[in-house]
Amino acid sequence: DSGRTLARNDLLSNPYPTGILTPAGASLGYNTFVGQNTNWYNPNMRVPYVHQFSFGFQLQVTDTSTLEASYVGSRTIGANSERAYNIPSLDVRKRCNLLEGGTPDYCNTQVPNPFKGLAPFAGTGLYTATQISRYQIMRPFPQFTGDMIEQGRNDSNIWYNSLQINYNQRIGRGLTLLGNYTLSKMVERWGFSDPFANVQQQGLYFNDRPHYMKFSAVYDLPFGKNQKFGSGANKGVSMLISGWRISTYTQWSSGEPNNLPGNAIMLKDPRTIGGDWKGTVNWNAHQIVGWNPCVLRQFNDGSIRPQQFSINRGCSATDFSNYAWLMVADYTPGGGSTPGNSRMSPFRSGQIRKQQLFNVDFSLMKTTNITERLRAEFGVEAFNLTNYYFFGRDNHFNTNPNDPNFGTQFPSQAWIGNGYPRQVQLRMKVLW
Repeated sequence: DSGRTLARNDLLSNPYPTGILTPAGASLGYNTFVGQNTNWYNPNMRVPYVHQFSFGFQLQVTDTSTLEASYVGSRTIGANSERAYNIPSLDVRKRCNLLEGGTPDYCNTQVPNPFKGLAPFAGTGLYTATQISRYQIMRPFPQFTGDMIEQGRNDSNIWYNSLQINYNQRIGRGLTLLGNYTLSKMVERWGFSDPFANVQQQGLYFNDRPHYMKFSAVYDLPFGKNQKFGSGANKGVSMLISGWRISTYTQWSSGEPNNLPGNAIMLKDPRTIGGDWKGTVNWNAHQIVGWNPCVLRQFNDGSIRPQQFSINRGCSATDFSNYAWLMVADYTPGGGSTPGNSRMSPFRSGQIRKQQLFNVDFSLMKTTNITERLRAEFGVEAFNLTNYYFFGRDNHFNTNPNDPNFGTQFPSQAWIGNGYPRQVQLRMKVLW
């Protein structure tokens, strides 16, 4: 009856009729977590450290302005990482990998289960299974069913290099200008692309932004007392035209790199169809197509066929020349079984980036001196003046090549906390 009746009538008075399970601690010894998977944290992890360095020069352009150019870099050494621990040897993986001359059938073959019926395995699949896969039995510790991830490893590094250019115009004829441009690249080495062959993953850091520009300006309009225009006006007119100030702040940057699918490899530039934020926009479905949706799938028998959703989205059923993605067979790095969390591609691609950041804030202020000790400020301020719709840094294109929405995203799913619509506010302040 869909849960409308309690399974037992005494659960309200005693919600734990069989008692409360208590942690076994170290009492089980080597039998702890057998038949299950477990991860652990390296107890000997050291605190990582960072080298930061920079050099540059400053040029005085005019009496009130300077131009600076600097190199700024950093190196993060020994940061936290992780690796699959309970995986077979590289030779075993090669026997199962189609791309290395093997066959998935070698690892998928069922062999007798030596753990069946053993008391420490009670309640797990290894306690009841008559057979298990050859891949499982060839793990270093076959009594554990998973890869057993070791965390807290000190083998992750981050490299940051940048050119930073700054222009400063300080109070020249009522005008202040501040401009900054940064050209940078941030690369990480984290995790393992192929733990079987001890190959670490290296690629762009998640918030790498090659180009970043900021510009702000403050301008005191030259009207009224002691100014270029209207300095001889009477008191009433002078109060009206004096004290006006315009200020603006603008920032723009490249989008952060989008995640890449872990269970598919890139065959060609994925921007060949649609691609990037200038690609196809299906406004009727409120959906943005970010990259090539043409996906091929390799099966364990070696045959390759296109995904049906790719055909539905306009990819050819017979001509595979425009296909940008391949889901490889089991036991291939990035394959269906993804052994050891391995993959053929890095975590992210600079070819496919999230939405660019753009924002303009603007204000118009008026300061009026009513008496020697009393003055009033009036103003209008606009935030996100252009009403730019920002999807947010956490919103990325769908990376599941089994999903019909692969390579797309929906603006309706963006978190409003990452951006806001145009906001205009009026303000008044009295000072005495």
